[in-house]
Amino acid sequence: CIGQTAEDAEAAAARYAASEYAERYVWSRQRAVDGGAGWPGGAGELGGDGASAPALAPARADFARQFLTLAARYATVTFRDARYLALLLLQAPLLAVVIAAAMKFDRFVLSPELKSAGELRTVGPLDLMMPKFLTLLLVVAILWMGVSSAAREIVKERSILRRERMVSLGLPVYIASKFAVLAAFVLAQTALMVAVVSLFVKLDGPGFQGYGQLCGILFLTGLAGAGLGLIVSSLCLTPDQAAGLVPLLVLPQIALCGAIVPMDDPGLKQASAAIVANWGYRAAAQALGLPEFYDRLARAGPASRGAAASIAAVRADIEKKLAAAESCWLEASAALEGVSA
Repeated sequence: CIGQTAEDAEAAAARYAASEYAERYVWSRQRAVDGGAGWPGGAGELGGDGASAPALAPARADFARQFLTLAARYATVTFRDARYLALLLLQAPLLAVVIAAAMKFDRFVLSPELKSAGELRTVGPLDLMMPKFLTLLLVVAILWMGVSSAAREIVKERSILRRERMVSLGLPVYIASKFAVLAAFVLAQTALMVAVVSLFVKLDGPGFQGYGQLCGILFLTGLAGAGLGLIVSSLCLTPDQAAGLVPLLVLPQIALCGAIVPMDDPGLKQASAAIVANWGYRAAAQALGLPEFYDRLARAGPASRGAAASIAAVRADIEKKLAAAESCWLEASAALEGVSA
């Protein structure tokens, strides 16, 4: 290329546009994508000077065709990576077992009428928090899986996306294809997680709205997480940067969702309104029947009135034991002094 002028470059481009190689590798493929519109029918249609060559700004292919092609490509690449696919699908049941273990594999977490009837232990402070913990863990688990599954998907294909955007790829259809495939995986993860948790923990207590509603809420929460992951992926320059931002994106969701600390202050309340986990937690709590749970618990009798009475009883017992220990210590000290004298 040394010593060549711009006219020489244009002439070389025109000769290539008129060659059989351009017909075989460029024009024929563009006609297949665009339905033959705006592209020459073959190398013979171009003059030797390339004057009839089309402009290098092809028309966009239709949305549906590009969507199906990209979605099929993404799904094929994912299914060919057996280890990644196994990790993607197994993390839901594994997290479900962890959640069930956190609930101590208690089949009656959401059934206060059994506990108040004496069939199980007396309801204590920890029992009162179990339903909230269960709801929070379900929401955070599916949110985390959605974010982590999508956080690398755009940044790892940045160079491919840049090249395809120069030809005919539309950015909305690319995002839509990623989101559709991720939605299928989120749906499978939601179904697996709810199914495994329900084997160990009784979800259909009083006020339960049905497994369909619970799965739908968790599915939408996971979709929101996948959307957040795609946003992070589009803003990062490397896959490692995207992976590093996942905890920074998910952990504030736990703190500001309102399950641990009430969001009563004006600033916290506004911040919580912008948190995905807040809406997911509130909707999942309704689906699991938490309002009905605490309403029944309030009417269950003195043994289950609430955490205050239980905490007061535990505190009084501890103070009584400390007083007895102090008395024993004083008696022992007096006895030792008598022996020394």
